[in-house]
Amino acid sequence: MDVTLPHALTSTSLCALAEVIDQAQEPIVIRGDEVTFCLGLSLDEDHAGTADLGSALVDSFVRCVRAIRCGPPAVAFVQGAARGAGVGLAAACDRVLATTTSSFALTELYLGLTPAAIWPLLAERVPEARLRWLALTAECLGAEDAVATGLADAVASAEDLHAALRRLRRTDLGAVRLLKESTAPLLAVAEGAERTRWRLADAEVRNRLARYRSGEPLWR
Repeated sequence: MDVTLPHALTSTSLCALAEVIDQAQEPIVIRGDEVTFCLGLSLDEDHAGTADLGSALVDSFVRCVRAIRCGPPAVAFVQGAARGAGVGLAAACDRVLATTTSSFALTELYLGLTPAAIWPLLAERVPEARLRWLALTAECLGAEDAVATGLADAVASAEDLHAALRRLRRTDLGAVRLLKESTAPLLAVAEGAERTRWRLADAEVRNRLARYRSGEPLWR
């Protein structure tokens, strides 16, 4: 079953994604399109411009992560760019397959935010010192470097994806859910989401986001 991510995650799209995943009775593939996997949370004014709407966005993201981590087997098939929360959704999956056109970067600090909500998911895959450097520099990793770092499990093709799905379809869905629920770092994700919520309500961060939306370069 394919689940397609939008380029930017809104509270509406995240809730819709969570509902689809919650109802799935077979392994799911989370993907974007050939150019963009997912660029992270929407920073449009309608979604991040007020504390209430920013809070709804964060709550919806946590709900979507919970659906992935407590649902059927999930494979992220990353083509194109994965940024910010998009990297986090990939990391929430049980397997991350990266095509040769994929790239990964944590860009939150440039915008006045931190990857707090996705940190527990990333820290399952990447040593924290390396992960902190990726966040500090927004270093962009291609597929092979993402595999070497741990953000992805393999450089793969569509055929590799189909092979993984064949193996996953042999599993018992009830047992899969029990295993995933017992190993999901959901409390840590929720705590990180609280820090993101707090940052989105900060006046200086809102000003920085407004400058970004206006096209002002925030870095050189």
